[in-house]
Amino acid sequence: MDYAVTTKMADSLQCPKNCKECTDNGVCVSCNKPSANPLLTDGGKCVGVCPDGLYQQNGKCIKCSPGCKTCTKAGGMCQTCHAGSLKIDGECRLGSTCPKDMKLDSFSGQCYRSSTWSGEPCKANNCKACGLSSKYCAICANPMNALDGQCRKDCPASFFSTSNNCYKCSPECKTCSKSATQCYSCHSKDDSLNGKTILSKTGSMCVDTCLPGDF
Repeated sequence: MDYAVTTKMADSLQCPKNCKECTDNGVCVSCNKPSANPLLTDGGKCVGVCPDGLYQQNGKCIKCSPGCKTCTKAGGMCQTCHAGSLKIDGECRLGSTCPKDMKLDSFSGQCYRSSTWSGEPCKANNCKACGLSSKYCAICANPMNALDGQCRKDCPASFFSTSNNCYKCSPECKTCSKSATQCYSCHSKDDSLNGKTILSKTGSMCVDTCLPGDF
């Protein structure tokens, strides 16, 4: 989001709440960090979590590819789709039925080739079932994990593995396990956007002060 006008610090009454800097007409261009709402949306608002259709990068909420409910990077493939859409080769397409000779994986919400597939054979490495493309892996063979149509042994940092797929952790977690919100470690003070740097052993979450039962 680019503006030709100059910015001013948030001590001006024209700047929105939680805003560190804003334009002369009151549109936020940076948010307070750490804070409860440190992420800047494309619309100039400060939020705590990027809404559906946006992903977090460098303290901002950036648009996913069209149709994605969630994604991991700009121009990248969708991780999940909105209700009424199916994931086919990393894209979300309207409809409730997979193409001919394909089945729906209920966990990942994506279509993969069934045993009746008669087209070009799957060519993706370590792949159990391809998508429409012979080079896109929808389901990886054990113990590999799928991410953006490729199979890999280990998920990247800030991702967790479940049902042979890599999914991104919640922004609050530095690393996580079993689910996006079950933190395994927290960001350092310099890297944390919301100031929650302490791992609560009682709840597997990142907090700013220890909870009862934590030592």
